[in-house]
Amino acid sequence: MEYSGESGVSLRFSLQKAQGARLPLFLFLLADGQADICAPQHAHGVCVRAPGARLTDTAVCHAVRGLLDQLYEELDADDMRLYLLGADEGADGVWALLSMYPRLFAAAVAAGGWGDPYAVRTVRVTPIWSFFHPGDQPLTPQGGPRGLADGRLMALSLRGQGHEQVRCDAWTEGDPLSRADVQAWLLAQDRRRQLEINCIRPGLWHMEDFFRASCYLVEGPDSALLIDSGMAQVDLPAVVSRLTRLPVKLALTHAHGDHYGNAEGFDPIYMHPLDIESLPYQIERFKRFHPDGASERLDWIHRPLPVRDGDRIDLGGGVSFEVLELPGHTPGSVVFACESLGLMFTGDAMGSGEIVLLYGAREALEAVVSDYRLHLRRFIERVEGMREMTFFGGHRMQDASCALSEQERILSGGVSYYNPLCLQVARDMEALCGEILAGRCLPEESENALTFKYRRAGIVYRLGAL
Repeated sequence: MEYSGESGVSLRFSLQKAQGARLPLFLFLLADGQADICAPQHAHGVCVRAPGARLTDTAVCHAVRGLLDQLYEELDADDMRLYLLGADEGADGVWALLSMYPRLFAAAVAAGGWGDPYAVRTVRVTPIWSFFHPGDQPLTPQGGPRGLADGRLMALSLRGQGHEQVRCDAWTEGDPLSRADVQAWLLAQDRRRQLEINCIRPGLWHMEDFFRASCYLVEGPDSALLIDSGMAQVDLPAVVSRLTRLPVKLALTHAHGDHYGNAEGFDPIYMHPLDIESLPYQIERFKRFHPDGASERLDWIHRPLPVRDGDRIDLGGGVSFEVLELPGHTPGSVVFACESLGLMFTGDAMGSGEIVLLYGAREALEAVVSDYRLHLRRFIERVEGMREMTFFGGHRMQDASCALSEQERILSGGVSYYNPLCLQVARDMEALCGEILAGRCLPEESENALTFKYRRAGIVYRLGAL
């Protein structure tokens, strides 16, 4: 079969379908003349070649990404368990595709081949098993073919920038891509269990899960505050304990599962009372729409301490976070602001750079937007009286795009759009509400949403219940 995508490159591929729901997908990158490789039982497999082109070409990588989108529309496959494999020339493509789409794959195997050790530094959490030919010289990037490095140096580059899940072994016999132990290792990997952690500055950490949900850890003199808890399938209290030795409090910006998913491991927990009240409903709703992130451990929903506008969460030594109400996305959405540190964590209350989601019936649009505008005005007045603050949203990646395909390119520097959260976004959001109410801003309509945009602000009004 053939695929021609927007990049103008034609791919030739064969597809091995398996019977079952939500099965993993193995993507084999092959050179012309290389025989097809079979995926393990109970998994889909696709073997891809790029006749007349190199698997490392940017256009080829984009075409492979487009092919995957098409396959996921056809197959009942699990996009959290997509595995990338290649040997020699195919391994060249593995390194290139990983560098361009660093969080697309649950795991990858590169047997032989050469890659760019600088470009691969974008890959932070994807588990990789690299094989090298013992007879090859581990040349420096300047001395290797096309200025690239072999699997040993690629592994060193990854480990040197903090990657903790890189294996590297000699390729002495057989085909690693078909080995039972290699395929079993791949099947044990799952993007739901990946959590990328970055230190923004001393005492301030950012964590991001497979759903692009952001949570933040801030250290104070006596205790630390975790803002939101994401929904990565990890032991988040254990992760946090590696970052700080201080006792940790959890502050939840709102009652949506991608922000409270790991709350059960923390005490105390702070949340607005209106969102505490909605938790049982929101949890059932979240299970229906996002089973990947739903937790069965729900004892914690009876433990949150209510916080309202003006309340403070004390971290000792004069450092505290003030609660600022900004309802709209949910009835109890709040912002946590620490003026002494110059930090403001907004959750989804004003979006994360591109749009904010509001909900309601079509006939309720005017009332919903009017209420949101009123709350924005109060919020802006409060923040204007503070020192200059750095804003952090509930989905930090959205300051560049909401589209998942675009976000993969962002990670490798491939997108130029950037709209970081700041007070001006809130001002533009208030102005957008006025434009909507005055009938001067007409929406783009889809089946279940109205999208409004003005200056640096955007509102997506979902037609339905919150």
